[in-house]
Amino acid sequence: MKGGVLRNDQRVILAGRIDKVLAGHHPSIGEITRRIQHLAREPLTVVVMGEFSAGKSSFLNRLLGTDALPVAILPKTATITRLVYGAAGAAGPVEIDREVADGIETTTISHQDFAELQRAAKLHDIAVAQDLARIREVRVFLDEPLLTRLQLVDTPGFNHDLAMDNRTLGILDSTDLVLWITDALQPAKQTEFEKLRLLKERAKRIWLIVNKADVNVADAAAWEESRRSLENYFGDIGFLDFFESRSVELISCRQTDDFWAGRFEQTKSRLGADIFNLDTLWSSNLVGDEWQRLGTALTDEAARYQELERRCDALQALTDVEALAVRRLGDLHTALAPQIRALDDALRQHGADGRQALPMGIASVNSFFMEYTRAPLVAAFHALACFYEECLAKWRIQHLTESIRLLDVVQGTLPAEQAALRADVLALRDYDRLLLRRLIDASNRISDHSLSGLERTVELLDHLGVQFEAVDWRFSLSIDEDKVLSVGDSGTVGTLPKYRQQQLREALERDFRLDLERIAREPCCVGLLAQLADLHRGTGERLTKAQQIWSNHDATGTDAD
Repeated sequence: MKGGVLRNDQRVILAGRIDKVLAGHHPSIGEITRRIQHLAREPLTVVVMGEFSAGKSSFLNRLLGTDALPVAILPKTATITRLVYGAAGAAGPVEIDREVADGIETTTISHQDFAELQRAAKLHDIAVAQDLARIREVRVFLDEPLLTRLQLVDTPGFNHDLAMDNRTLGILDSTDLVLWITDALQPAKQTEFEKLRLLKERAKRIWLIVNKADVNVADAAAWEESRRSLENYFGDIGFLDFFESRSVELISCRQTDDFWAGRFEQTKSRLGADIFNLDTLWSSNLVGDEWQRLGTALTDEAARYQELERRCDALQALTDVEALAVRRLGDLHTALAPQIRALDDALRQHGADGRQALPMGIASVNSFFMEYTRAPLVAAFHALACFYEECLAKWRIQHLTESIRLLDVVQGTLPAEQAALRADVLALRDYDRLLLRRLIDASNRISDHSLSGLERTVELLDHLGVQFEAVDWRFSLSIDEDKVLSVGDSGTVGTLPKYRQQQLREALERDFRLDLERIAREPCCVGLLAQLADLHRGTGERLTKAQQIWSNHDATGTDAD
């Protein structure tokens, strides 16, 4: 058995080691390593494919000299059928996998009952047809020596039902070799080209067999002429380029006379010499194919995670409030300088007016402040607040634009098996897009943009009795702490304002940092970054070690560790 030969193959051993190093963190690579080990232990899987009614089941029945497979059953009841070795006599048990409400249910019936099921299907019984439609796979166990070296798989025909097509293509990941059956009456159709391209894209080795060749062929001379004509035709149109076999196997599964029986035995003999009796050689070749795929997959995965880590670092940088503040404060000060000076001047004038009004008494002071100093002070503060609002909105637009760009790249970089995480990234990206669209719409106030539900307190304006519409900027002057005004039991007394430009700048910086923290450190973004960090934590080391194991063997043919 091939297991005794391949189990000590260094590629098989190292594939297991790589699997342990990656510890299940990279399922796509794990599929390749498990396939390498499967090839070393299990029989080859030879799948018979072709278009509907090309004669796939008839070919397998003729190959094994049995009626184990259903022929000409309703197309919509067609399913994957595996022929598996079983030492229980020529007609062993049949296992059937059916879809049920909570998954797949497997039942075992006798070969005789399976034959009855086939006959019932041909009678177009509705109940039987509905039952057959739930079948996803059938395993027929036969005491056939050929099946000790390989599993033969019959598949639903292409180009009759899309669901059947998808089911047939779904078996490719566990397929080692493909026997493609084409109809001699309509060979090399465009639809066959399309399916064969899909097989080749998935690096499958394919052999060509032409069935139903008995039409207009009655003797050896006509057979040879037909075979030569088809070979020339297939070569001219590029059909032969899909196949390992460069010659045409011309057979008829339905004719059993001596001539066609001889042709079939010749084909069977050639398949035996090229495939069936060389399972160890082919398994070794296929291990080599998968080993090269493994190297490519490791390189691609390492590049993927390096790119993902770079993008995650960039996303993390967007949440670094201190770094963002350092970069943005200079621009903020420059943009707000005229308004800061205007408010400072208004505060100075406010203080001067207050000093002049003190001798007039408390009542006069209150009247004076309300009538003469309220308007310029509020106007100066309002101008500063509006410019701050504008600066914050511009920064928010830049921040969202960069976040969306990075999330797009992250989503495209994440492995396909990380479906839930990809969905989270897409959800956050779409949320940011919505915010961005509303933010750049001049008809919306910033308070409409859901900027983290920021709360604003404008104590100076509240004290002056000015009702200012709540907006999403942060600029909070504290009357008592900043000594702009003092509030006493008897009323409001003006004092010399200690609030100078430097103090105002410091207050702006403090509030700007708070704004950045609310905007940049959105909980959903922070949570996503934590998920991404968990995903690529230790990934670089794992992939580097796995690549080293692979490259050491590929360079020397042995394990260099």
